Amino acid sequence: MRWSALPAIVILVLAACVQPAAHNDAAAPAATPVPRASAGEAGTFARLNALQREAAKLTTPLAAYLFWRDQYVHGDAKEQQLIGQVLAATASELGAYDEAVQRFPYGVTHLQGKPASLPAPEDFRAVDAAQGIAELAHERRIVMINEAHHAAQTRLVTLALLPRLRAQGFTHFAAEALDERDRALATRGYPISASGTYVREPLYGDIIRTALKLGFIVVPYESTRADADTATREEEQAQHLVERIFRDQPDARLFVHAGYAHVHKRNDYLFDARPASIR
Repeated sequence: MRWSALPAIVILVLAACVQPAAHNDAAAPAATPVPRASAGEAGTFARLNALQREAAKLTTPLAAYLFWRDQYVHGDAKEQQLIGQVLAATASELGAYDEAVQRFPYGVTHLQGKPASLPAPEDFRAVDAAQGIAELAHERRIVMINEAHHAAQTRLVTLALLPRLRAQGFTHFAAEALDERDRALATRGYPISASGTYVREPLYGDIIRTALKLGFIVVPYESTRADADTATREEEQAQHLVERIFRDQPDARLFVHAGYAHVHKRNDYLFDARPASIR
């Protein structure tokens, strides 16, 4: 699936992402063993998805944090790379922002690839990020921006862009964190715990409230397959955006708030999978 006919801006912050699972409000049952994954990427993601389902039964961010901390301690190197990100994001929900950054990426020693070299200052001119992106967006149909799930400050630029892009005629706002089962979100006007993952963190919750208040049609697009590996997840995310927005409204203008490498235009950061942004 390709969107090449739709001009787009892609704004990058960081790279790598795991599939979220929404918390629910059921009482947490006694912990049950989660099977160890088979070898390879598919096995690692299968185990992570199983852990996400267990974590979704917990009722508080603190309980989730303790669960993921225990899983991280007992995980292998591949699992720690992914669980470390979830653990850091859960720490940020508790307001432990400094700890979150220390846990991920600094606390994970097996991350793929190395950071790119910083650009030479003399080759660039500093501008306000939201203003600069908004100016570039005038003739674009799609704007994609990513966040670091564990670093809440990376959400500030999206908050600043929402009113600017809405004023330009952008109609839809798609957020990776949202759970499609919360059908009352638009009517209610604000997210609750059942609305999805990450929304417990105040800035993310404010993103959703602001988008709804401004009149955006807010769209969940996360993969719903429990057995999804990296490639399957990217394909389904792209498919959801097409089916839920452009199939019936081909002239829609879309602002996407994703995580990490989902908005990349190359494959380096999602193992061998093609990111949703280039499908």
